[in-house]
Amino acid sequence: DFTLENGADFLAPHFGSVTRHIFRNALEFREPEPIVAYQMSMWSGWLGGSGSGVGPGEFAAAMFAYLAERFQETDVIRVHKQTGFFVCQP
Repeated sequence: DFTLENGADFLAPHFGSVTRHIFRNALEFREPEPIVAYQMSMWSGWLGGSGSGVGPGEFAAAMFAYLAERFQETDVIRVHKQTGFFVCQP
């Protein structure tokens, strides 16, 4: 699979130079609802294909319950993310 981590290796044989540009960021959540919505937005892609037999409603309810407990212990949950792109030259 082509990823941000290994993409330069895939591209290097075809270009004279390959430069990777990375953007690090974080999402900060202060309540469970937006985290559940964020995760559910990815359900059909990677969550739905997990073969776990857990449906989206059951997953959302379990995740909400877990996060509600976590927010009893902390004010904010950070989800670190990384995006980027490659610039290729002949």
